[in-house]
Parts: sequence; C-alpha cells; structure tokens
Amino acid sequence: MYELEREKENQIKANLKKREFLKFKIIGQFNKGFIVCTLNKQDLFIIDQHACNERFNLEKFTQLLKIDSQPYMKAIETEIRRDSLQLIHKYDKIFTAYGFKYEEVPMESSGKQNSLFAKYNRNPQKSNPLNSKSDDQSMVKIRIKSFPESNDTIFGESDFLNLVTTVRNYDAQASPSYYPTHQQLFEHLMPKKIQAVVALQACRKAIMIGDVLTHRKMREHVDRMRGLREPWYCAHGRPTTVFIMNLDKFKQQKTARKSGYGQGFGYKRDPPKLLMQTGNCQQECEVYSY
Repeated sequence: MYELEREKENQIKANLKKREFLKFKIIGQFNKGFIVCTLNKQDLFIIDQHACNERFNLEKFTQLLKIDSQPYMKAIETEIRRDSLQLIHKYDKIFTAYGFKYEEVPMESSGKQNSLFAKYNRNPQKSNPLNSKSDDQSMVKIRIKSFPESNDTIFGESDFLNLVTTVRNYDAQASPSYYPTHQQLFEHLMPKKIQAVVALQACRKAIMIGDVLTHRKMREHVDRMRGLREPWYCAHGRPTTVFIMNLDKFKQQKTARKSGYGQGFGYKRDPPKLLMQTGNCQQECEVYSY
C-alpha cells in the first residue's frame, strides 16, 4: 500500500494520514533510537524517537511562546518607505509580540543618515530594497527602541527590516483567511532567528538516541503524532517516519528467490571468495552458505 522508495521519503505525507498513527502496532525499539511499527499487519515503518519528540516540543513551545522585549540604551534610527510604516501599523500586534518596539520620528532635512541602507541612498545607481523612490517625501524615519530578548541570540536592525519584508510578502500574496487566527499568523511570520532559538530548545528537551523506552512510552510518542500539525519532520527538517517495506511482498520475493544454494536470497551465482591469512602465506577460499 505504501510503495515508497527511500529517496522519496518526503512523499510520506501524501501517502500516510495522521489518523493512522493510532493504528500503528508497536513492535519494539531498535538500536535504542528508533520505534519499529507495523500498519495493517503488512506495512513496516520506523520512527525516529528523537525527531518525533523534537517535533512535539517544537509545536508545544511555539504555542506557549512569549517573547520579552529588551530596550536598547541607544535606540536605532532607520529610514523606511512610508507604505512600509503603514504596513507595520497594520501588523503592529505581530511586531509587538516578537519584542520590537518603535516610534516614528520627524525626518531631518539634512545631515548624515543613520540607516542600514544609507549606502543605497548615497549611490543613485543602487536601489534600496525597501525604497524604490529617492524623494525624501516618500521616506519616514523610525526609532527602534526595543528588540527581542534572548540569552543565545543577538537581534538588531536587520532583523526588524527582515520582518518588515516578510510581512510585506505575506500581505501582498496571502488571503486574509489563510491564517484565520492570530496564533497561526504569529507562527507563520516568525523570524528565522526566533525559529532557530525555539528549535534549539525543542531539540535539547527531546529524548535522545540511546534512551531506552518502555512499550507504554513508545505508544505515547506514536499516538501524540496524530495531534501534531506537521508530524512528518522534526524542527530541523529530518523525517520522523520512514516506510521500510511491505511485509507481504517481502515474503513473496523471499519465497521466489529460494532457489540454488542457501536458505536466504539464493541467487544462482558463484559463492564469494575471501582472502584468508594462514601463517606466512595467503590463499583464496570459497565460502559456501549452507
């Protein structure tokens, strides 16, 4: 039923429905890192215990995520297009939720620009990614007073401008009903640096390769995948579930190949030869498998 080749693991989402995780029969734990399961007594799957638990942690931590805002002693001033400021006001809750606080300041008629993209304005041959016009009237200056607080990551002006670009792309392309709730929109527009912080926390809190699981724990981890939004991949993109083989077809192939010598896959070929070391001389020995 699930005829997937190993190089097509990314297709498992289209072949396996989330509700079927509840039908998985737990066979056991392999190599203290993988949960071996069957579905419908014929399809063999293997689940990465670390990857599936990491995915569970990622979605849990994302839902509970609250980002503190850290004020800078010296606020950063930058210039953006006027329509970009209108967009920031429109999605003000998103910027606030991610710890960015800002205010608009009057534009100076002269003086040195204190902008990440000032070099584009000094050189008319280059275009500002956030400014397609050189007219000062089309520009507004904002002061970024606070940034997301994190012990592992430093946030700066570029992160604020990247979020502006992400919001602009979403507002131009997505239907307003595509992410109907604030939480869904919050997760979709999450800056990459914050995604990396949450993914790292999810990884550190997950069970590891080498942890021995009881049958009850294995059942718990497999069943929880049914309720995940994207149970197919971990926080870093590795697949959580891999289809191994169809057991019925494997048995048929094994029976069909029981010809010639041996009790395994008895291809009719010359037996392998091993180079054996005997004293000071070497000799080739034919190895038969009876």
